[in-house]
Amino acid sequence: MLQLMCTLALCAAPLFAEQPARPDPLRTQTVIDANLQQAWHAWATTAGLESWLAGSADVDLRPGGRYATNADGKVGEPGTIELNILAFDPPYMLAYTTTAPADEFPNVAAAGDTWAVVTFQPLDEHHTLVLHSALGWREGEEWDRARAFFAHANRRVLDMLRRHFQAHGGESEVQIEPIESFSRQFETTAPPEAVWQALTTPQGLASWLGAVPSVELVFNGSITHSAAPGAEGIVERILAFDPNRMLATRLDLPPALEPTLGVVEQTWTVTRLEALESGGTRVTRTSLGWKTGREWSAAARFFETQATQQMKALAKALGSGSDVEVRDNQAFRPDAETRVGQAVLDRLGVLVGQWTSKVTLPEHGLTEVRTSFQRGPNGRSIVSTSDFVFPSGATPHSVALTWLEPGSTEVRFVSLDEDSGVARGRVVLQGDTLIWDWRIATERGEQRLDLRITLIDDNHYRMLVRELDSERPLVDAEFVRDLESTGD
Repeated sequence: MLQLMCTLALCAAPLFAEQPARPDPLRTQTVIDANLQQAWHAWATTAGLESWLAGSADVDLRPGGRYATNADGKVGEPGTIELNILAFDPPYMLAYTTTAPADEFPNVAAAGDTWAVVTFQPLDEHHTLVLHSALGWREGEEWDRARAFFAHANRRVLDMLRRHFQAHGGESEVQIEPIESFSRQFETTAPPEAVWQALTTPQGLASWLGAVPSVELVFNGSITHSAAPGAEGIVERILAFDPNRMLATRLDLPPALEPTLGVVEQTWTVTRLEALESGGTRVTRTSLGWKTGREWSAAARFFETQATQQMKALAKALGSGSDVEVRDNQAFRPDAETRVGQAVLDRLGVLVGQWTSKVTLPEHGLTEVRTSFQRGPNGRSIVSTSDFVFPSGATPHSVALTWLEPGSTEVRFVSLDEDSGVARGRVVLQGDTLIWDWRIATERGEQRLDLRITLIDDNHYRMLVRELDSERPLVDAEFVRDLESTGD
């Protein structure tokens, strides 16, 4: 059992190895009879590890956190293997460093810069593909023997996991504690190898970031970007990586940015690449580890916008035919100002002006709709109107007032339509999307709609309207700014 546990053991490591690491990961995989949450729980929690791998475990789920196990006694007693987590993205990825039995592989154990990446891919509601990659190998006779040892040991570990769920899969549901995060995702026809080059080579990074960065793609390596000519660079510390699959980094800001954005150094970013059956790649970039508070709120707003811009640039460089999708964790709430208050009015203010689109009406078919946004007299409200344009002329559809509630951080609205229907509710901001909780009083009771406006760029926005808890949209339209109209 001790030899098997070495596949999970973590240790302190020097910054750089004397010999370069080989690029070929040792990869092992299995399919288990468990859903995604159960698979993650088994590998990333104290109770999970104790259920199938070790008699005693202690998991502190944070980068650098404890990941201790003892196969024969209690954690802290002789035989305890003290571990430290490198990075994670629940419930999809966990990374940690590895070591080898020192008596059999003294040079491998002394190197201390090998690591593992475990990823979890849902196949359906009851089966998950678990992929284990062991990385950091070097050339040499001892390293070859160690690789052969771990090829066998890692296979046995995954077989233990598979057999555990064959006997116990589906018996209990688990809850994963949410972690504050925000994600951006797109799909491209480029294969994972091409995307990896764009993420980890100087030429590839320059194709979508502009300036050519310096790259040290090694354990504890870095990617350094020049913010401006002559300026001190912004450093992305490499926490872990798995070629063509995953890159985890942490920002190290120059001193000039630390007073305003320094909290971001406590967060980390995981970029996952998923190979598609078409030969392309799904790219998901997630920023994790956010907290609440005013300084966190300011940094979150900045980096959410930056994340969107960078992913759009990467998608364009790769020839992506899909839009960048915002995939925010619903638990991500840096503070109220990121959802309500002045932040909402500021985002609404970007819409000031006139816009047009075409929607399909049941009795009229494809119809032009014109929408106008204007600032209220005190700068703390927005007035909006909407008209349908028929062959006979324009007909008013609705008028709405949105305002910052006095003495509160809430933004409220009231809307009146052509049938004298009154809607009321609250407006919040989630990432780049404004969300109206649309409540309409009817004879049959209250009807609730979810209305979302996402700004695509300065001259385009998308409006999506659906009934609450329904996946089918009632309206899905893209509006274009009337550039001949004045904004304010």
